[in-house]
Amino acid sequence: MSPHKDAARINSIGADIGARFGIEFIEADFKKRDGFKRSVELTKQYGLYRQNYCGCIYSLRNRPAPIIPSPAGAPSF
Repeated sequence: MSPHKDAARINSIGADIGARFGIEFIEADFKKRDGFKRSVELTKQYGLYRQNYCGCIYSLRNRPAPIIPSPAGAPSF
C-alpha cells in the first residue's frame, strides 16, 4: 500500500465488504515499520512488476512512459 493512502479507511472498507460477502478481511498498514520500503525491496528481489502510478485515470495520464512494453494488442491511453 502506498504511503499516501489512508490505511484506516481502506481497512474499514475491506472489513465491511468482507462481512457482506462472508469472507475474512485481514487488516494491514504497510506504512508502519518501513513496510512500504520493504515491499519495494521484495518486488525487486523477486522480479515482480510494480506499477509506477496509483491506478486512477489522472495518474495514468500524467505518469512517465512505461518501462515495460505493453503486450501486442493492448489498448493505449
